[in-house]
Order: sequence, then C-alpha cells, then structure tokens
Amino acid sequence: MVFCSQCGTQGEGRFCAQCGTPLAVLSQASSTTANAPPNTPGINLGASQQPSEPPPPPQLQESFTALIGSQGQLMPAFHHIASELFTALDQTIEPKGTKGIEASKMTAFRRMAGKSIPPYYESHVLPMYYDAIAAETVPGTPNRNILTWNGWHAILHHKILALPSDTYTHLFTAIQVLGIKLPQPFTRGDLPLHPHPEAAAREQRFQQDIRALASTAMRARTSQVNAMAGLMRQGAQNIQMASMPAGSFYYR
Repeated sequence: MVFCSQCGTQGEGRFCAQCGTPLAVLSQASSTTANAPPNTPGINLGASQQPSEPPPPPQLQESFTALIGSQGQLMPAFHHIASELFTALDQTIEPKGTKGIEASKMTAFRRMAGKSIPPYYESHVLPMYYDAIAAETVPGTPNRNILTWNGWHAILHHKILALPSDTYTHLFTAIQVLGIKLPQPFTRGDLPLHPHPEAAAREQRFQQDIRALASTAMRARTSQVNAMAGLMRQGAQNIQMASMPAGSFYYR
C-alpha cells in the first residue's frame, strides 16, 4: 500500500485510481527497501564468511623469584643472588676486595656446602672446569684460575642447569653462612625441577675427565714415591756396606 506522488491518494496496484499516476516503481522500491535485511556493521553480506584465526595462546606468567625463566633466560632473581654471593665472597675470603673470585674463594665456597676438596683442586681442577664451561677469567693470571664477574655468573648458570637440586642446597647453605639477606625466601621451586640435558651431559663429561686426570696423577705420584723409596733403600744399603770391615760379606 502506497500513496500517489501526484494527488496523495492511497492506493495499490500499478496506477493511482484517482489520477492514473503509475505506482509500480514506487511500490517495488518500497517493497525492496522494506524486505532488505538490516545492515549489520562489520559484516560484508556480499562476501563469504572466512573462518577467524584462533586466539594466541596465553603468555606464561613468570615467577618473580625464579632464577631461570621458562625459555631458559636468566631472571632478575638470578642476577641478584649471583651478585650478592660474588660481593660477599670477595669481601669475606682472602684475598679480599680484588673484585675477582680467586681459587681460595672457590675453595671456601665449596667447603660451605660441606664438600671435600679434591686433589689439585685449585691448580688443575678449577682451570679445567673454567675452560669446559667457557667461564671468563682474569687475563694474564697464572693458571687462569681467577673468575671475573661474568665468569662467576656463567659458573652459577651452568651449575643450576646441570645440577639443580645439588646447586640449590649449595646456594642455600652459602647464603646462610655468608649472612646474605634476600628480599624473599629462597626455595627449591626457584630453580628448575629437572637438569637440562645438554648442561648435565657437559658436567658428566667433565667429571669423567677429572677422575681420569686424578687417576693418572695418582699413578705418577705412586711411581715417583716407589722410585724414591728404592733410592732410599739403596742408599741405606750402600752406607751399611761402607761401614762394614774389609773382607766381610753383606747378605741382602
């Protein structure tokens, strides 16, 4: 039902019953407009609907007390503990205030956890360990056994990845012995639950090499002791023979 545009009479069909003006075009246009679906913003009715992309996975919330992040990155808590230990060892163990970690400080750090000191620890074991871990040492020093700030951080990083449970116990004890105050409790959950395979394999290879070196050194030392003992026995026999009267015989 439309109204005539000429006379305003209400009518239907193709022409106005009053004046004969065509109504078909107006009726068709009105019908088309009336039957059109509502225009929804953001939807293209003339195009096929494309499947939407899945939402990105939620980002893992990192613990502010974790030493190692979920992607293996060093967290602020790691740098804080490593720095506190470095400063405390440098200011407590002789030689003090050198801004480096000498072999004597590493020996003291090891003893804090109740660990024994293996033979040749300062002269051979530590330099070999630093080379295996690629820990930075002070250049131009004998035996390359003085860790720099970066070298100390590298050692702790490797230890945490290779031996998380053992390293937690070691760090916890050292923190207590050195009187370090942390802003939050230091718990086992702050370190990885399981060893990192690559770091653990590197640590195992180094321990095997150290045991082989110690065995070789002990065998060499035993040979030297045996040779020295033989010389001492021979010298004693020569002295005894020289003190005997002429013409007497010495029975071995």
